[in-house]
Amino acid sequence: MSDDSEFNREETPPQAPASPCKSLLDENSEVDESPQVLEVVVGEEDGDRIDKVMLRFLPDFSRTYVQRLIKNGGVKVAGKLVKASHQLRGGDRIVVELDAAARDEEPQPQPQDIPIDVIYEDEAIIVVNKQADLAIHPGPGRSRGTLVNGLVYHFNRLSRVAGESRPGVVHRLDKDTTGVLVVAKTDRDHSRISKQFELREVQKEYVAIVYGVVPFDSDYVNHPIARHRHHRERMAVDPVHGKPSSTFYAVVERFRRFSIVRAHPRSGRTHQIRVHLTSIGHPIVSDATYARRKSLRLSEINPDHAGEDQVLMVRQALHAHRLSFTHPRTEEKVSFMAEIPADMLSAMEALREYRR
Repeated sequence: MSDDSEFNREETPPQAPASPCKSLLDENSEVDESPQVLEVVVGEEDGDRIDKVMLRFLPDFSRTYVQRLIKNGGVKVAGKLVKASHQLRGGDRIVVELDAAARDEEPQPQPQDIPIDVIYEDEAIIVVNKQADLAIHPGPGRSRGTLVNGLVYHFNRLSRVAGESRPGVVHRLDKDTTGVLVVAKTDRDHSRISKQFELREVQKEYVAIVYGVVPFDSDYVNHPIARHRHHRERMAVDPVHGKPSSTFYAVVERFRRFSIVRAHPRSGRTHQIRVHLTSIGHPIVSDATYARRKSLRLSEINPDHAGEDQVLMVRQALHAHRLSFTHPRTEEKVSFMAEIPADMLSAMEALREYRR
């Protein structure tokens, strides 16, 4: 087995800043016990859009959570439902039904005994090492066989911030991307972690094998990303309609026609690393969507190989290696690592064996 200590260096995430506002919720209260209703009287100095005011009054919650509350009819002013753009005035009374964020038109996922590799668990979070060929949650034409189906089978308590159909889901990995992923048990813990993602305080490190010899030792890719205009299942670099996106990468090893890189996405766009590396001419190995190749064979690494050809990978060579954030309860910096999976290790070993 080759030495992969290069991938196991500890990295310390930045300390999340303390919120300047005092929460309306008691520190020991559980926000996911329903129903819970809060009433807030707006001061003269707090006249602003209701979504902005709620973020000030509820600093424990993320912008996404507040938006879901409003969209799902969980916020009333003077007894009437309002939109996020509603302008408040001093003296307005806001009534907030906290469990409205969980309302979802999609069906609740059915429990299914799917193996889950748990890296860490406590009263607030579950950290898992997601395997390949596993979607995060049910979607159109897919009601079973997802991580969420496994989560509701193995765990009695999961957050509902993302809706009843996506319990516990704070962030996502692509179906064929392996690695570390955090799941929340309560709405408050979910929202505190989600806010760190929104503020780009979470450190994410991925390991990828890419086609080609990457010329720079490290660099930033700052290309805006949007959904592809003609192929809606794909994303693309789009300077006109794209959202700002940034990925830092560093080369770990170079080979004859391949490179191993670390990638640190600073933003969280769909398929971001895959799109950014493709945009600089180095798509991820066996990425069927962006590299147009579905597998990696030993003959691609060593054309002179005389024995029987071997398939090394049948999915994109991308692994979420490390995730670092501030724990929602202890407020301590924590970092979790998922070991590089066997298929990627086999490909790396072959690259090193036939380096010349």
